[in-house]
Amino acid sequence: MQVELMTSRRRVLAAGLGSLAALAGCQSDGGTTTRQPTSTRTTDDDSSVVTIDGIAVRKAVTYGSSMGSSGVLTTDGEQYVVASVRADRDISADEFAFAADGRTWSPGLPDTRGGTNRTVAGYDGGPVGVSLGPEEFDWSHLAYAVPSPLSGADARIEYEPTGQTWPLPESDRELLAEPEPAFEILSLDVPDTVTRGEPLSVSLTVKNTTGTLGSFLAAVYWPTTVADDDEATLIERTIAEDARMTIDRDIDTEYAPDPDGEPVTLELRGHVTADREVTVSDPESG
Repeated sequence: MQVELMTSRRRVLAAGLGSLAALAGCQSDGGTTTRQPTSTRTTDDDSSVVTIDGIAVRKAVTYGSSMGSSGVLTTDGEQYVVASVRADRDISADEFAFAADGRTWSPGLPDTRGGTNRTVAGYDGGPVGVSLGPEEFDWSHLAYAVPSPLSGADARIEYEPTGQTWPLPESDRELLAEPEPAFEILSLDVPDTVTRGEPLSVSLTVKNTTGTLGSFLAAVYWPTTVADDDEATLIERTIAEDARMTIDRDIDTEYAPDPDGEPVTLELRGHVTADREVTVSDPESG
């Protein structure tokens, strides 16, 4: 099965009576994460309830920022554990830990683009204990970066105030112990020039060098001048062992930087990395 998640976040700034208006867009064919609680733990006096469900292990992970670009995290020797959390009282992330192989880890991800991560691996609501402003969410998420591979026979999430634990499902414990996939970039074809407002055609060819079925994940970043973020197109493909795949995408250039003779940089980040310089020109006036 092939799944593609394309996220385009843009904000358009406009002045009107001294106010600031923003336009943001997000498209996804990856669906919405469905949560069905699998574990509920209560405090000793049964006065509050903490629920964790949807625990997942990912060798690479997508995120969506409250300010700026969405993106991906793919780091050699690292994998990610993500879970949804709900509670009927205030809780903080430092009350939770991920434990496996005689070690523990605190929640938190490496540096990501933009502001606070509203979503990680499809789990929304923001990090545990972090306010996202006037919006209220029933759920928040925990996200851990841990070594890969990692012995996961006893892998679990722990909640210190009550001493309760949530073991990972067997399939995720097995995934923890597997090495991360590896991919080779064979080509990245991007035009040298583009006219503002015209689509920028990007063609990427990659090969799965792992020897087993692998999920390829990458983000194509394109700069804008109307906001403090780059637009991101997130791509996920399942590629058979030793197989190659070509992925073609059109990037919206309507809000590309003003041309001044200097090229702008299209960035590819994820399981493979590359940059391409593109000169943006204005359309000829009628």
